[in-house]
Amino acid sequence: MAQDIAEIDDVSFEPIKNILFEHSEEEDLPLLNRAQAGILLEITKDMFYQCFVRRGKLTRAIKVRRFFVQEANGGLSTSA
Repeated sequence: MAQDIAEIDDVSFEPIKNILFEHSEEEDLPLLNRAQAGILLEITKDMFYQCFVRRGKLTRAIKVRRFFVQEANGGLSTSA
């Protein structure tokens, strides 16, 4: 998905995919050039954003929405 969005060719993305999803031993990690290292950094930043920042924003937005629904219903609790 990230590869398609960023229009990264298969040759550049293959070692990145191996690092992220296929290798567990440090010795087995492929060497990256500067461009691949930069791509890996940006993909990792995006993954952390998706996992932590976006989730937190969504959780806060849902809490705010529930608060205003409760206020509109006169303080009655709803499942919205």
